Amino acid sequence: MQPYLNEIQLKKLNGHLEIILNDFEVFKKDKILSNDESKENQELLSWYRKLGEIRKEEVYTDGKYIEDYIGNGVFSFIRRKNGVKIITIVNNSNQVYKYSVSRGHDLINDICFIKEMSVKPQTATIVKIL
Repeated sequence: MQPYLNEIQLKKLNGHLEIILNDFEVFKKDKILSNDESKENQELLSWYRKLGEIRKEEVYTDGKYIEDYIGNGVFSFIRRKNGVKIITIVNNSNQVYKYSVSRGHDLINDICFIKEMSVKPQTATIVKIL
């Protein structure tokens, strides 16, 4: 058994330690954020967690992809599999975008609606058609 690390092993170890130390510095900086910044970070983290949960839907792993609408700063696409249909709408415009559906469940905002939904400007939503 070799008691010492060779030069390559030392470089690898130093690289890992550098990454860990950098992460620790970021962690320390995060801990001294103002309440507003901390709240924003929590909202962003919550958003990503919600997207991660939605992404687990089987329709996203191998469902059929269909472009639905592109124009006026709005892009939407549908994922469909085994009778499940999910619409993703990205509204990069400065206007509210209205989308007609029979019945749906907004997976991001956890809201059910009938006939029509509105997507606010500069936002996105993911809707499961019921």
